[in-house]
Amino acid sequence: DLWSLFENDHRRIDLNIAGIRRSGTSREAMMKYYSKARAQLLKHIELEESELFPAFGEHTTPEQMGPVQVMIAEHREITSYLSNPGEPADTQTLLRNVEALTGKLAVHNKKEELILYPLINRSIPREERNKLFRKCFEEMEKV
Repeated sequence: DLWSLFENDHRRIDLNIAGIRRSGTSREAMMKYYSKARAQLLKHIELEESELFPAFGEHTTPEQMGPVQVMIAEHREITSYLSNPGEPADTQTLLRNVEALTGKLAVHNKKEELILYPLINRSIPREERNKLFRKCFEEMEKV
């Protein structure tokens, strides 16, 4: 279901973020994981905002869209920690950004997994959920 798909994508992103932290002082290894995590996270956010949230909006009340607006605002904050793959120039800045990002994602992802995804799953009809699942899965697999 959509809930599992997006939750599993959180875990996939987390694995690459953990790889950054395990890279030690190897900037090359660090940047490999960073580039992958960055691309996955940006795709995840794009799919939520362009596919998942609008589909939910078609099957819910304006009041229930409140949590979506909070998630979108948090997405702006999350992406502020993501520099371009060639930046930052020093590993210490990158590690500080990754630590801040990790803390923000931990809280953000829990809200999505415990509140928003179950609500979305219950709101969108099964056939539409299945189509959306396939589309999002295919897009996630490209990254």
